[in-house]
Amino acid sequence: MKVTYSVLREINIGTALPIAKEYNFKQREFENFIFLLENEGYVETD
Repeated sequence: MKVTYSVLREINIGTALPIAKEYNFKQREFENFIFLLENEGYVETD
């Protein structure tokens, strides 16, 4: 839950996009995590 909040907060602030390394994720795991957030309606992509 803390990771979700942190990622969403970083996206909302907009100064820098979160990256996998910051959260100790492998790149593919982080991409899947972002896709999950998108599917749940927390993130919208262009």
